[in-house]
Amino acid sequence: MKRELPSRFCWSLLACCAVLAAWAGRSCAGEDPEAAAEAARRASLNHVLYRDRQQQLLLRRARRALTTGQMVEGIRLLQAVLDSPEDSHVWTGEPPGLSSVRREAAGLLDSLGADAWRTYERLYGPEAARLLQEAQRAGQIGDVDQVIRRYFHTEAGFRAVCWKASWWMDRGRFRMAAHCWQPLLRSPVHASRITPSLIQKVVLAYRWSGRAA
Repeated sequence: MKRELPSRFCWSLLACCAVLAAWAGRSCAGEDPEAAAEAARRASLNHVLYRDRQQQLLLRRARRALTTGQMVEGIRLLQAVLDSPEDSHVWTGEPPGLSSVRREAAGLLDSLGADAWRTYERLYGPEAARLLQEAQRAGQIGDVDQVIRRYFHTEAGFRAVCWKASWWMDRGRFRMAAHCWQPLLRSPVHASRITPSLIQKVVLAYRWSGRAA
């Protein structure tokens, strides 16, 4: 009789057992129990987290390029991450913490400074503006979302967020509008674009949603 292959559940169970055995072995060998437990936790999570090796490679190459002064190349690599339709998990920092590749790419852009932001605007601002104009003309909020996802750090990205927030305000979805505006208020790239009238809109959105700003 032909034997059936083990189910995915069985493989997952075997993987967990292997992780626990490795953790127990390290503990017996005198390794710090807390460090061993953390390593075991990360190993077990790696079996269920979605991690894209290509995206992680792009992120590493971007960091290397920026570290070695290749600003334009680093920015292009970060944009390749942001252009991807999917996000994925990545371990980063020390001790390692769980983040997403897109969040890390956006954080790197946030940290580059005014000269790099001007370069980024020169490289991607025109395309972002064109896509936003097309999305607004068609009235497709999904297309506006794409501009925000890919080009948040451009002037057109700023306008896309404001357009989407106003779209929610017009429909009485004040909490959603406030949620849209929050990333702009936290972004160092857009700090100079924040006006008193925009802050007033955010305050009103929170007030009308029943939450304090």
